[in-house]
Amino acid sequence: IDGREIEMQFCMRGPPLLITNFYAPHSGRPLQERRQFYHRLGHKCERMNRGKCHLVIGDSNARFHGRKTDEEDILGPFVFGRGIEFVEQQEQLRPGDFDTNRQLLCDVMRKSNMVNMNSHFQKPNHKKVTFKDVGTEEKEPPFTPDRFGEIDLVIINNRWKNCVKNVESETKRYFPSDHFPVIADIKVKLTKMWKE
Repeated sequence: IDGREIEMQFCMRGPPLLITNFYAPHSGRPLQERRQFYHRLGHKCERMNRGKCHLVIGDSNARFHGRKTDEEDILGPFVFGRGIEFVEQQEQLRPGDFDTNRQLLCDVMRKSNMVNMNSHFQKPNHKKVTFKDVGTEEKEPPFTPDRFGEIDLVIINNRWKNCVKNVESETKRYFPSDHFPVIADIKVKLTKMWKE
């Protein structure tokens, strides 16, 4: 579609499977650029979720660090990061700032009734991290939130969340990037073909 999104649709028996891959602008980019990106992504998600299994995957450039009590509809209990106390501390440092990538992505998921599936599977840290921080020399342990992040996400419309059976990163596989490959196991039940 453009330099930040690509889509594939698989027409199958039953509802189609739509996969949107995205690359969000990082937090250092201008606010207007980030708002426009997340607005466009949110509009697409709202429009595409009707009658389709819509899987949204990619580099969100957003770190959740923890789940607030009002985020249980969009985040599972297993969020990699520095914890909810860190999120609250950051919010106190910037009161009224609702334009962090974290908040912009939360707004998209809530408005389009989508769920972050990375946070629904309890994994050791080396299966949660998806990105090596700037300043971290090697892609080696310890896989701690001060050295690594979980920003490459698997998001799906709430109606289809039970189709996602597993999400984990592969930190042992060599990949020439600051990111680790993310593997999602998805099982979509097809409708039966009736013989006449």
